[in-house]
Amino acid sequence: MSNDIEFTQTNSVSLTSTHDVTQMVISPVSAGGFFQEIEQIGTMNEFLFEMRKDGAIYWIGAAVPQGTPDFSKVQVFFHPTVVQAGVVHAAEGDYPGFGGGWSGSLQRYVAMQGGQLAGARQTPLIVPFMTMAAFTGLAPAYMFGTRPIETLNAIMTAVRDEAMPGADDLVDVTQIGVSSFSSGIGAMRLFIKTFGSSGLITETTDFDGAFIVTEPKIITRSPGAVGRVFSQVPPPTPEVGWVTMPTASFRDINTFRAQGPHAQIGWMTFFMASLSSVII
Repeated sequence: MSNDIEFTQTNSVSLTSTHDVTQMVISPVSAGGFFQEIEQIGTMNEFLFEMRKDGAIYWIGAAVPQGTPDFSKVQVFFHPTVVQAGVVHAAEGDYPGFGGGWSGSLQRYVAMQGGQLAGARQTPLIVPFMTMAAFTGLAPAYMFGTRPIETLNAIMTAVRDEAMPGADDLVDVTQIGVSSFSSGIGAMRLFIKTFGSSGLITETTDFDGAFIVTEPKIITRSPGAVGRVFSQVPPPTPEVGWVTMPTASFRDINTFRAQGPHAQIGWMTFFMASLSSVII
């Protein structure tokens, strides 16, 4: 790991120890054109890292499925933006200490998506927590604004060292799957802009970003990578990789019913998507 990129793991032992995450997810099998929900259990270790780099503080969540053998392959998930329609879900001023909405609202994505991934694959997941200022793509706000590959390798080395203590080599990332939910698609696009030319990204997955009125109804792609969309909105023309999930098909999904299909897609389909991931 780079000498000037330092990590402190801050989660409690109850989360860093191997534990089960049980949740309702959308089944990959539907009946009569209607989606079904099933209980899914993912066994994993969960970490929260404070990363200090170039005098700035950044936060990264990580989920490691039980038995993960290879930390050179990683799924990177981007949460929705923390300010939406003027509503602040996590304040910029709370970010350095990871308080307020950061821990109270955003951190849940680590267990939610990581638990679903753990039920399908032995691939680690990281969630880089993104302030609104990070969307400039510039340091110090954006954690990958300088030395992006070195930074990602350092993050994955820190994850590996917590999950499998004793290794003394550095992790060299070789495959990246990147995904986002809703307005997090902007962060995914920034990540692709940062890493796309490296050839490391092998898969992109957009969970209902197309539902946003101002978003183009296209698959967000990275050079040479498989592109996927799971959305309630159909593409302008049929397209390989686009999974249309009509709102009527959620009739039998009771979990998060009050939040509607947009939330159900973002919070309940990562398991189904992981089963068909090209990163194995």
